[in-house]
Amino acid sequence: PAGLTTEQFIDKVAWRLGRYLVAIRDDVEQQDMVSAPMRSFRRNYNVDKVALQQLFDEYDRDKTGTITITELENMLVTLGVAPMLDPLKRGSASSDKPRGVV
Repeated sequence: PAGLTTEQFIDKVAWRLGRYLVAIRDDVEQQDMVSAPMRSFRRNYNVDKVALQQLFDEYDRDKTGTITITELENMLVTLGVAPMLDPLKRGSASSDKPRGVV
């Protein structure tokens, strides 16, 4: 009889299955590394950079060129987009109202 013994066949299948599983794992890891493209690559992307810098400067209270977590929290609460512990409370704080609205 020609061919593999039962033990050889099992070893061969295990070897091929191992290679297959490694290839799948590597493919999944590469997919995890791929991220969505930046929104600035979209055709309709038109952010006012001057206004953005003014907004940043307004909340960079210590003028370090960075925003601390506290400064970020203040900005997000003021803009009404802060993640709240109770989502039903979003927009209920007076600081969540647009500027100039009482």
